[in-house]
Amino acid sequence: MATAIHQAELGLITTLGTGTGTTTITAAGFSATAGTTDTTTANFVVNLSAPSNSTVTVEYATVDDTAVAGTDYQTTRGILTFAPGVTSELVPITILPSTATSGQKTLTLLLANASGATVMTTSTTGTINFGTGMGT
Repeated sequence: MATAIHQAELGLITTLGTGTGTTTITAAGFSATAGTTDTTTANFVVNLSAPSNSTVTVEYATVDDTAVAGTDYQTTRGILTFAPGVTSELVPITILPSTATSGQKTLTLLLANASGATVMTTSTTGTINFGTGMGT
């Protein structure tokens, strides 16, 4: 399973667990255009299926696909925390400037080891577009 391989390489998410609870966690990717001189921020959106009365947490980390951390984007990892009642959180990704005139590269956001909910989307893809007029 590709997710397990990435998790082993990363060393952050050590247990392939989806968590516990009847509330589920899903994530959506992004499509963003890299700037030529300045960094750009894109967001993975992570959602709960329903508000929770208690705090929900989930570990997250980015891994390279065709995009390379340190060249195309800044890697990020941590624990996302949903306060009681909150159903949506963002994982911001800094996209580094590029002089490329065309093309696309992708990176993956991994989610695992949730507390208070079950992870339904264990990975999602972000797309970095290069050149003008691409992406959203």
